[in-house]
Amino acid sequence: STTDSPTFDGLDVTGTITSDGLTVDGAFTSLGIDDNASSTAVTIDSSGNVGIGTSSPSVELHIQNTSGDADVQIESTSAGGDARLNLYSNSAGNSQIRFGDEVTVNVGSLTYNHVDNSMGFRVSSGEKMRIDSSGNVGIGTSAPLEPLHVQEGGSSGITPRAGTIALIEGVGNTKVSIASGTASTGELLFGSSADNDAGR
Repeated sequence: STTDSPTFDGLDVTGTITSDGLTVDGAFTSLGIDDNASSTAVTIDSSGNVGIGTSSPSVELHIQNTSGDADVQIESTSAGGDARLNLYSNSAGNSQIRFGDEVTVNVGSLTYNHVDNSMGFRVSSGEKMRIDSSGNVGIGTSAPLEPLHVQEGGSSGITPRAGTIALIEGVGNTKVSIASGTASTGELLFGSSADNDAGR
């Protein structure tokens, strides 16, 4: 018989089934969606995980290519249309893109912290740069004190003067190098709105 929303306590199908609402009472395992060739293209396991190119998906959506590149393409062909990848988390969590390989699954990442509204850049298994909620950029520090704060080896203990735009500090000898070609000049210029070349 046919109903609008059929319910079955165990269902074996050979052939094709079409339904406008199907409820399965019991364990559910999808044999997959065939790729019209010789293998299964898409698998849905009993946890609801979807595998494309794999019959054993380990997360909600698992895409695998064992013979070449694995790509995800998001495309808008509409005039003025945007293409977006939206990452929404709880306000106490992070939105994150991770980078890994067969040796280290999380060797790098781009992380937005929704608690303090900062963006962290992780390279070689450690955070190397952060942009805080004020727009200050910290390199070598996760708590930048100025619009640009570069720290080497730890804090020098200095208290920056008011109006500081760039703070470069270290626990040892700290240098700033300005280098140019042999036929050019390396300069540090000083100026104001009245004189943009007041000194060098």
